[in-house]
Order: sequence, then C-alpha cells, then structure tokens
Amino acid sequence: MAKEKNKHGQGEWSFSQRNTDGLWTARKMFGRKADGKPNIVAFYGKTRTEVKEKAAAYEASLTSNRMTAVSKETVADYFGGWIESRKTMSVKRTTFDTYEDKLTSRIKPFGIASVQMCNLSVELMQDYMNQLAKCDKNYSLGMITKTYNQLNACFKDAEAAGDIAKNPMPYVKKPTEDALVNKTTEMMFFTEDQALRLCKQAEMKFSNGVPKYYYGLTFVILLKTGLRVGELLDLKWGNVDLNEGTLKVVSTRAYVKTRDEDTENKRVSISTSPKSKKSKRSIKLSKTAVEAFKNLRKQNLSYGLPVGPDDLVVMTKKGQPGDDSNLNRSLEAIVTALGIPDASKYTVHSLRHTFATILLKKGVPVNVVSAILGHEKPSTTYDIYAHVINEQLDDIADIIDHLGEGD
Repeated sequence: MAKEKNKHGQGEWSFSQRNTDGLWTARKMFGRKADGKPNIVAFYGKTRTEVKEKAAAYEASLTSNRMTAVSKETVADYFGGWIESRKTMSVKRTTFDTYEDKLTSRIKPFGIASVQMCNLSVELMQDYMNQLAKCDKNYSLGMITKTYNQLNACFKDAEAAGDIAKNPMPYVKKPTEDALVNKTTEMMFFTEDQALRLCKQAEMKFSNGVPKYYYGLTFVILLKTGLRVGELLDLKWGNVDLNEGTLKVVSTRAYVKTRDEDTENKRVSISTSPKSKKSKRSIKLSKTAVEAFKNLRKQNLSYGLPVGPDDLVVMTKKGQPGDDSNLNRSLEAIVTALGIPDASKYTVHSLRHTFATILLKKGVPVNVVSAILGHEKPSTTYDIYAHVINEQLDDIADIIDHLGEGD
C-alpha cells in the first residue's frame, strides 16, 4: 500500500510512494492507445521532487514539440484546422460555411495566408486589415469586421493553447468607414405611401383571375409582419392560426454547402433553427396580414399546391420551397412598374426594413419593435434604425420648443 498519494483532478499527475522499495511514482493518462486501453506515462525516483521534475520536463518537451510543429504552420492552415476542430460541432451549418468562405475568399488570396504562425505580428495583421479595406474586392465594413472577429477568436484560442506567444489582434485597428473603397450600402426601404402602392400592385390580377405577380401576396405578408425572408420561406401552415390571428416562427430556410463529392460546394436549401433564441417568437397578425394569408392559401389551392399543417406557406408553382432570388426578381418588376427610382437596389429584405421603419415613425417603442423583429436585444434594433430614432428625437425637440404656445 502506498505511504502517500496526493489528490489530483482529472488530467493531472498523481504522485505516490511504494511500500515495497520506497520509490516515488508520477503517473498520468495521455489519451488512449489504438486498442482503447489507457496510455499511461509513469516516472520513478527516490524522492517526490525528483519524479515531479521528470513529469514537468516531459510536459515541457511535449509543449516544445507541439509549438515547433505549430510555428511552421501557415495562418491559412492553422485557421482551416481551427474551424474544422473547434467549429464543426459547435455552430450551425450556415455559420460553418461562412468560416470556410472567409478562408477561401478573404484569407487565402492575401499574403497573410502564407505567414507562419511563429511570425505573426501586430504589424503584419494591421497591414492585412488595411489591404482588405483597399483591395478591389470592395469589402464592406461589416465583412471586414467579421473577418477580424473570427481571426481574433482563432488566435485567442491559439494563445490559450500555447501555440503562439501572444494574440496580436487586440492591438490591430479595424478600418473606419471613410477608409473603405466600398462604403456601407444605404439601407433601402419604402415610404409608407410607396408601401401602400406596392401592396396594391402586388395583389393585382389579370382579367381571368390569375395573379399578375405569383409572389405578390408573399410581399404583402412580409410588409405586414416584418418577417425575415428565410422565416417566411420556411413557415408552415400549421404555424399560422388564421382564427386567432397569430403565427409562430420556429425555423428558417437557409442555403448550405452539400459537401458531396459529386456536388462539392453546391448550395442547397434546408430548414434550420432561427437566427437566435429571440428569433423563435409568436407574432400577432393585423387584419390585413390575416387577409393576405387567406388569399395566399386560396392561391396555392388554385395552383394545386397542398396546404396541410406540414406544408410550406410559400412554394414555387411546382411545389418546391420558395427561392429568395426568384422573389427579388419579382419584387424588382413590381417596383419598376410603380416607377420608384433605383428599383434594382430594393430586395425582399427592404420589406422588413420598411415594416420596422414605419412602426418606429408611428412611435412604437424600440423594445417592442425589437421583439416583433426577433432581434437578440433592443440595442441591435437601435443600431440598425438609429437614423429613424434620431428623426423622432428631432420631432420631440420641436414639440418641446413649442410647448405653451397655445396657452
């Protein structure tokens, strides 16, 4: 029986002294062997200090060997291995695809991709950020910020693992909006009058009763609910209660890589979880929204499409899930017909922006609009619609200036 044995946590060295010969032992499990048995490393010595020093030297050699191997890895290789090992099981498929896309389009084409991890520096990463801002790819500030954040997360893990001495990203400055070749695109939305005209145009029919725009009612619903287009494209009739006038958002439709050998990198439409926890929500429908859903249900039936609880609300004429590219083309046709300038700049996402903008201009509190839109927090809504909220503040200032004038 051992004379002494220290308590140790999982993955730590255990030290004990044998009764038979008084020798000290240091033992630790390093994974498992090919046959599944524990891979135990043990050291022996006359004193506890001796075996403790042997254990520490062994750990140091492992770290040194790993750092030597890692230091020769390029940034592109390390980032690729990081997303494979750390993100495969921890993020949605759509998010994982964005990591891969960044590696392919925003890292590999640049010189930083071939820099070895041991040569990382603030200067090199700063130069890389500046290249993103000035290159002919016209990257937006949002795209550059996401690239910065993901490299920061990768290098932060690398520092924690001892693969690099220090993460350089916290000392790197992101470019400002003014420094970009491609300025942030102006958020496009319709005025209240344009939205009303758009609804009327979208609901038009030919003399034989056939809809002039097959996806017209889809646009009306988006304008009346503020749903993300993916949320509407994955909405099923079972989640729409036209009697109670409510709908439940429980999923969204997104495009992911197939990853099949025969169709490598081909994008397919799938049903997936919503963007965030707050995106799962119940929405109270207006009377005009209920009417639009009823009319769309009738339209689907007229095209021979199923309208059961498990059937999609928005389908192609052939019964396939709707596609946002087809919706965008149809919306452009309607906007063009209305004579609204820059028709091609409007997308189906503009309908969600229009919904939110009108509510805010009507005085609906930001936190209420945030809940309806399914934003993670009200500050997100504020950041997106700050210009609208500032306009409201200007109106309040005018009201205050004229207080008492009618007394």
